[in-house]
Amino acid sequence: MRISLALAGLTLILLGSPGCSKEPAKTNEPVTAAGGTKLIDPSQATLMSPAELATKADITLYPNAQTPDGKSNLRTANGTTRYEIVMTSSDSADKVLKFYEGKLKGAERIGTDVKLMGMTPKGNYVSVVTEAKDGKTNITLVVNAES
Repeated sequence: MRISLALAGLTLILLGSPGCSKEPAKTNEPVTAAGGTKLIDPSQATLMSPAELATKADITLYPNAQTPDGKSNLRTANGTTRYEIVMTSSDSADKVLKFYEGKLKGAERIGTDVKLMGMTPKGNYVSVVTEAKDGKTNITLVVNAES
């Protein structure tokens, strides 16, 4: 009986369970890629680090900022690619925003001076959002580009 169960189990492993696909389940949940970038398409999961993601989005990472693992992501829908890059810096929010004011075309501060809107040199729309927390500045860059 043990041999029969073992053979049945081995057969299921080798051939797959009846009615089950060997293909991984498709999901809209981001998967974490090498370097901490989250991607919707699991087939791209090893393609981009946060630095590569920033290059593709036509945006500069803030100098000396940390890019926490698993926080940045890429989403594509309806002909638009949305890049979200998350960083942390010991610099003030004002210093971060001044840096991006010098990098973005048509840069304009929004609201309570913690957000900046503008365009990359290639014309991608950018939102820079800062948040002071625990003596650091959290920085989120959101870049929308045509796919």
